[in-house]
Amino acid sequence: MAKKNDYSISFYNEQQRVLFLEYVHIPKVAFDWIKNKNIAWTHANMYDRRSREFLKQFKPDDLSF
Repeated sequence: MAKKNDYSISFYNEQQRVLFLEYVHIPKVAFDWIKNKNIAWTHANMYDRRSREFLKQFKPDDLSF
């Protein structure tokens, strides 16, 4: 059963981390927020917040929610 705030997402611009969101419940909302704030990023890594397991890497052009 899914719980609230299951994910953490790190946003990078090239090799520099520009933002870390520790508590993410709905990834689409997090990506929409980043877009609305005009934060430049080249890729983002999503992790299981509790186990820290890497789940997926996203690039701005790959988003299809």
